[in-house]
Amino acid sequence: MTIVRDMKFSPEKAFARFVRGRSDDQLDRLFGSERAMTFFFATMARQFNPDRAGGFEGRIQYVIESPRRGTGGWVIEVHGDHAHAGQGRAERPSVTIRTTVPVFLRIAAGEVNPALALLKKDLVVEGNYGVALRLAAMFGAVPSQPTTR
Repeated sequence: MTIVRDMKFSPEKAFARFVRGRSDDQLDRLFGSERAMTFFFATMARQFNPDRAGGFEGRIQYVIESPRRGTGGWVIEVHGDHAHAGQGRAERPSVTIRTTVPVFLRIAAGEVNPALALLKKDLVVEGNYGVALRLAAMFGAVPSQPTTR
């Protein structure tokens, strides 16, 4: 009997599989907590790739709305070759991203195209659009094709 194993575990692909097929309510319940979102943003900061930042230094504000828990803010601060994440509001962020927990997670999982989310007003970007366009590259994009959802 031959067993074929995936020799490379990819947390990004596992996350994308986990998000796929879940309802908005399920995603909000599973990931909308302060602890889960803090972990998510800390993971993003650890994945920061300074080679893809184009020299950017500054603050990125995320305002994420949860139907269960209200609105929360998280900040990723980029300085030099590292990034730090924390909960709260940034003073003078370079860019602010506003969305809901499910839309944020679906974009992160590669299930929703951010441009379509912008057009549908499910995602709002304020500030430096050039920085917003580089976020996936700076913090590690999930290698999958976005759907038209």
